[in-house]
Amino acid sequence: MNALPSHNKNIWIYPLIVLIVHAIATYTGLYFTYTWFDSPMHLAGGAAIGISAFYFLKYYIPDLTAWILVILIISLAGLAAVGWEFFEFALDYKFHSQHQPGLIDTMKDLYFGLVGASISAFMLIKKSRKPTVK
Repeated sequence: MNALPSHNKNIWIYPLIVLIVHAIATYTGLYFTYTWFDSPMHLAGGAAIGISAFYFLKYYIPDLTAWILVILIISLAGLAAVGWEFFEFALDYKFHSQHQPGLIDTMKDLYFGLVGASISAFMLIKKSRKPTVK
């Protein structure tokens, strides 16, 4: 299998940016100061995973139909969101922290992750279908 072309080699950067912002927000207590900040972060995380998944899948499986691509992108982002929620649960269990204040918060986090992935999937597929002007 070939490596990603140079313009796609940095597809990991989108989730990394979200992770860095999350680390800063956690360190500075931003999540406790602005409790609403958690939802946009999960939306951004889902979108970041969706963007990376789109470029990865388009390169390695270029013949996917748009609907299969959407399903795969949302599925991969959903898997990442579930993994993140397991990670938060483990932190709460081990360190008695409050990353998951309850079931409603967890469901909201998963929802926003899937919405972010859906938005990025549909936007990128729409963008990739537009003919380029030369």
